[in-house]
Amino acid sequence: MKVLLVYASIHGSTREVAEYMARAFEWEGFEVDLASVDMLPEVRSEYDAVVLGSAIHNGRVLPEMVNYINRFRAALVKKPLYLWVTCIRVLESNGREHVLNNYIPQSELGDLPVLDVGVFAGKLDLESVNWNEAWTLAVRYDGVTPPRSHDGDYRDWKAVEAWTKATARAIDSIVGEARG
Repeated sequence: MKVLLVYASIHGSTREVAEYMARAFEWEGFEVDLASVDMLPEVRSEYDAVVLGSAIHNGRVLPEMVNYINRFRAALVKKPLYLWVTCIRVLESNGREHVLNNYIPQSELGDLPVLDVGVFAGKLDLESVNWNEAWTLAVRYDGVTPPRSHDGDYRDWKAVEAWTKATARAIDSIVGEARG
C-alpha cells in the first residue's frame, strides 16, 4: 500500500508529527511519500490513500493546505482521504470538539471523502513566535487562561501512533475490498 502524506507547518511542530506518522505507517508495512504542502506533491494514481495534516493558526487550517486541497480537488475526490490537525486548544475542556466544530474547513472540504479527522495537541514555544502571534493565541484560546501557561510540548506521540495505526488498518480494509 502506498500513502501520500502532505503537511502544512509554520514552526516545525506539525512537520515533526507528520514525520512520526510516516514512520508509523511504515511500521504497518506502508510505503509513504511525505511532503510539505509547499512542494505541491501531485496526487498520483499510484497512491492508495491521501493523509493531509495542518497546524491550526488563527482558528483555521493553514491557507497553504486549503490552497492545496483546492488545487488537487479533482484527484483527492477519488482517494480515501484522512485529515489531521495540531492545535493547542485541544488542551482545554472540550477542546477536541471545539476544534472539530470550529476549525475544520467544511466549506473547503465540501465533496471530499474525508473518512476520519485526527485532532492532536501541538507544541507551543512562545519564545519563537512574534508578538502578533502571541496576542492571537491569547485571544483565540479559552479567553481565560493566559497563553504562557501552555508554553511547552503537548504532543501525545502515543495518540498520534494509535490514530495512524487505525488509519492504516482502515486504508488496508478499504483498498482490500476495492481490489477484492
